[in-house]
Amino acid sequence: MRRSIILGFLLLGYISEFSFAVKLEGSNIVDTNGNVVKIKGFNWFGFNNGQTMVDGLWSNDPLSGDFATVVRRQKLLGFNGVRLPFSFKDLDKNPRSFVIQNCSPPSDQAVAESVTPPGSSSPGAAPDLPSPPNYSRNVCNGYLPNTSTRDRFIWVAKFFAKNGFYVMVDNHLREDQTALEDVTGWSQKWADLVRDLSKDSNLKDKLIVDLLNEPDNYGLQWSRLGDMYLTAMDAIEAKSPGTIFAIEGTGQSGLQVNWGDGFATERIESLGLSDPRQFFNSLLSKPYKNRVILSPHVYPPSVTYNYNAVTGDALYDRLSTSFGTKMTQGYCDGSKCQKFPVAIGEFGSKFAQQIDLTSMKDFARYLNNRGSADDGRHNPIDNWFYWSWNANSGDTGGLVDDSWVSIQWNKIDYLTTIGLEPWSSRDTGPSNPLPPSPTQSPSPSPSTPSPSPSPSPLPPSPTPSPSLPVTGDTECSVRIDIGNIWQDGAGYTGSFNLFIKNLSGNQIQTPWTLQLSGPSYSNVLQAWNWDIILNNNILTGTGSLSWLTIRPNSEVNVGFLVSGPTQSLKPNSATLNAMKLTLPAIVLLVVMVTSPLAAGLKASGSKIIDSSGNKVTLKGFNWFGFNNGQTMLDGLWSNNALSGDFATVVRRQKLLGFNAVRLPFSFKDFDLTPRDFERQNCIIPTDKVLAESVAPLGTKNLGAPPALENPPPKSAYAGNTCNGYLPKNSVRDRFMYVVEFYAKNGFYVMIDNHLREDQTALEDVDAWASKYADLIKDLTADKEVESKLIVDILNEPDNYGVSWDKMTDLYLLAMDQIEATGANVMYAVEGTQQGLLFANWGDGFATERIEELGLGDPRPFFNSFMTKPYKNRVMLSPHVYPSSVTFNTNNATGDGLFYRLSTSFGTKTQEPGYCNSNGDCIIFPIAIGEFGSKFEMEDDITFMNDFADYLNNEGPAKDGRHVAIPNWFYWSWNANSGDTGGLVTDNWIDLEWRKMQYLENNLGLEPWYTRSDDKASPVPEPLPVPPTDPSPVPPPPPPPTVPSPPPPPPPTVPSPPPPPLPPTDPSAACSVRIEKSGIWPTATASARVYNVFVTNTGSDTIKSGWDLEISGDPITAILSAWNWEPSLTNTGTIRGKGTESWLSIAPGSEVNIGIIIEGPNLSNASPNAVTLNGQACALEHGRIGY
Repeated sequence: MRRSIILGFLLLGYISEFSFAVKLEGSNIVDTNGNVVKIKGFNWFGFNNGQTMVDGLWSNDPLSGDFATVVRRQKLLGFNGVRLPFSFKDLDKNPRSFVIQNCSPPSDQAVAESVTPPGSSSPGAAPDLPSPPNYSRNVCNGYLPNTSTRDRFIWVAKFFAKNGFYVMVDNHLREDQTALEDVTGWSQKWADLVRDLSKDSNLKDKLIVDLLNEPDNYGLQWSRLGDMYLTAMDAIEAKSPGTIFAIEGTGQSGLQVNWGDGFATERIESLGLSDPRQFFNSLLSKPYKNRVILSPHVYPPSVTYNYNAVTGDALYDRLSTSFGTKMTQGYCDGSKCQKFPVAIGEFGSKFAQQIDLTSMKDFARYLNNRGSADDGRHNPIDNWFYWSWNANSGDTGGLVDDSWVSIQWNKIDYLTTIGLEPWSSRDTGPSNPLPPSPTQSPSPSPSTPSPSPSPSPLPPSPTPSPSLPVTGDTECSVRIDIGNIWQDGAGYTGSFNLFIKNLSGNQIQTPWTLQLSGPSYSNVLQAWNWDIILNNNILTGTGSLSWLTIRPNSEVNVGFLVSGPTQSLKPNSATLNAMKLTLPAIVLLVVMVTSPLAAGLKASGSKIIDSSGNKVTLKGFNWFGFNNGQTMLDGLWSNNALSGDFATVVRRQKLLGFNAVRLPFSFKDFDLTPRDFERQNCIIPTDKVLAESVAPLGTKNLGAPPALENPPPKSAYAGNTCNGYLPKNSVRDRFMYVVEFYAKNGFYVMIDNHLREDQTALEDVDAWASKYADLIKDLTADKEVESKLIVDILNEPDNYGVSWDKMTDLYLLAMDQIEATGANVMYAVEGTQQGLLFANWGDGFATERIEELGLGDPRPFFNSFMTKPYKNRVMLSPHVYPSSVTFNTNNATGDGLFYRLSTSFGTKTQEPGYCNSNGDCIIFPIAIGEFGSKFEMEDDITFMNDFADYLNNEGPAKDGRHVAIPNWFYWSWNANSGDTGGLVTDNWIDLEWRKMQYLENNLGLEPWYTRSDDKASPVPEPLPVPPTDPSPVPPPPPPPTVPSPPPPPPPTVPSPPPPPLPPTDPSAACSVRIEKSGIWPTATASARVYNVFVTNTGSDTIKSGWDLEISGDPITAILSAWNWEPSLTNTGTIRGKGTESWLSIAPGSEVNIGIIIEGPNLSNASPNAVTLNGQACALEHGRIGY
């Protein structure tokens, strides 16, 4: 829940600006004053193709690499609207880092020149954005959120809105079929997203929701699409009344319309068109009927390959028949009529073909309703979004060229014919402001901070602003965001971010003084961007840095961490430069975010979601010790804290990218006397030592690793003692402490009663269920634990031959008794008794071929379970091991493995899932509870790679019987795991890097050392991505092989260039790692990406101009390449040069190049030889993902 407390006298002139919310009036979009709004926008994709950000932010040239600078350029070009394609599935991905070092904001003059046509003089120094971000010195994009892709998407939309842009958000069907998979779930996702977007009043006033992009992509007809639209709009309206919607047409190719067009309600039968009339009839009875915009897409022949009705009168007739008449006549159902505004959602061209030039010129006439296009059937169409900004738009190219810096002026010139007004074309003085923002509103409310038990990392320092003299009196507002308040020992600690805004026309010069008072404070623990002291319960802070000068209508950000005896830590009064400001001129807005009562995880189809509906992905490991008499997790035996101190080990596990742990336990072990794990002479390692312990040898630029959110108190390490904080009163209490410690440090926790060591469930089932209920009740007394807890009821029932008949009773009894305690947790169940399917212990959920194969029958369990209140809180958790562990070689690799897994549990992940005799069906999430190997036997390695393909649902494992399974717990951390070994070696310190790299390269683990945003000195490793074509007729994008994202691509022109390199031996030694993407179909064959890393393993520099040859794949064409110039020989060998100066390779260094290849059979092929300057290189293979 959010509360806004406004203290003091609110003087209207000081706190509010005019707010013009968008609304519709007939065929016009208007503001609240009735002024017609004209949206001149562009598309910018990236949140729909795996980038987790708008595309192109890859260079350390801020004109293309810094998001805010690009937005500033877009505004200077005259645009006041942006359309952001996105995928709900992408919003669930981990965000890539776009932080770019050595990237300084350009001068105003440089920006002006970048948006002024060649040969023209700019009007002067380019003005800044109305609300620019705060920059860290020489760092671009440091202000972008990294909490989640969804948070980043919302931030981007808000940033555009507060800088004067209308924002259309658009769910891109081609990359995201959520709407087809679960229309109700899709509608709710839309409702939740719009609700969160609309929390910002500024964005709410400028937001347009384009529900589904180009429904023709999947052959949707109006009979189905109309219901989907209404379901989504109803759901959004319930949570965000007043939303403006945009809809696209479909199913009317008989009218020669493009994908995304197709609104004709006449000539339906004669042309064989899909009929939208039933939709319009239903729409006219809805409360939002006058808040719907028609948003067709219109492209020329080079994009659509349709040459009918693309110019002249035929084009005009086609457009007016589809949507033009809806502006003038409207749509009538016989009793009432409704006119609709039109905003063209996509249009564009490379302007290279004569037919395109004619078509685009005639389309401009139609939009302007001039000349022969003035047909009397439509009004001028002033609202449009050009496709696209992106240089990597295959069919149309971008508004920028391949450098992402230079403007395509022929396109801008075209757009000026339909109303675009670039800043450079305005004959005003050097102080000419940016194009006026169509909507102005008060400062937006802050984003809801993500709850966490400790403060967020310190914000980066902004780039210094020039100092200006202060004159006259000043007025200001202080908005205080309370990130979190949490209990810390006997007292409380609070994290506060302050945004001080100058509401006057005069400068507030540094140094200024801000005083805050209110509740009782104990200590100031930390501060950023200013100096703050506590005296007589008054916090006094001084802003002395030059860039903290507050220009008119601008704001600065400072913050602090404070402790106190009570939870009430928020200030209740504030003064700034007390002698200059009077109390009525101060506005104190305190935004308090109160975490809702924690609720447990639950299932949403095949996904796991939290109480807020956010998707949860589990990347975990097993760590045993509470099941084998140790009375604590194994391995804490040394006075080297890297292996001997529990909290230090947890920190290492988190830095390795894990966010979940599975803890086997025995109820019988809870009755043992706890062993002492205190270790003397145990010194906590430095950050440098810790960082090196969780990164491969030779990893550079590690920086300081982040600390745990809630480490043990420093006092617990007094006298260099490790583990002194572990409870000693009972093993049960210690187990609970371990669970809570993991949960409070960001881990999801699966606890697992291990049957092999603990047969309580078989000896006394009632006592066992009661013990379980008591344990869960005690654990969930901590609501943070409840929100992250998963209960794996019984491990591997096959161990004691437990049948499904008996397991049904055991499972239901335990879950019923746990539910009776009021706990709200997620359950995991394991299968049993299906050895004839060659299922491992812990697997065995098949509900088909039961009689034929003589399998244990889980159907009675599923039937009973579906009547329970916790039916949406159960996941299936099979165990899957290679033959070295199971000694079973049947169905252990390839198609046999895929068939076995899908028959057991894969089919439960997609529609219809499991259905009972009444036709009621349920879909389950899957979390692999155990899997692992020593990676020593060839069969094991084949199995592990095939199993990764199955989890990722790619390649030959994409059998159409299951969806991707992103949740898993690797077996195990323990070095003393006999069958698989551990993620650590026998010293419990060194990591088994082949296992870590398997999890990273194949299953989406993202270790800290690969995430530049977490490092002190992040240096992104560049990698371009394959081009994404525009919506009308693109080939599908490459499917992701693994969720871990690649780093961004290198600058086209390195800055600064490296110094000249000495002459070298052209035959220097080398190694080449080729990472391959998944395969996707093309028109004639298939294609895939090779991401190539060339390493100099010799002692001499390999100068640029080198020749590289790659052979072994049946390649027929090269579709694209980056950073080098390859060609294809007659024998299918790829041969190319690295000519750029920065491609010189120093000893021990590597360079990155890439290529997209096409061939008839790429699935089983792989390069088998690479030479550099004629010298054979060592070759290594890997995988990539987007």
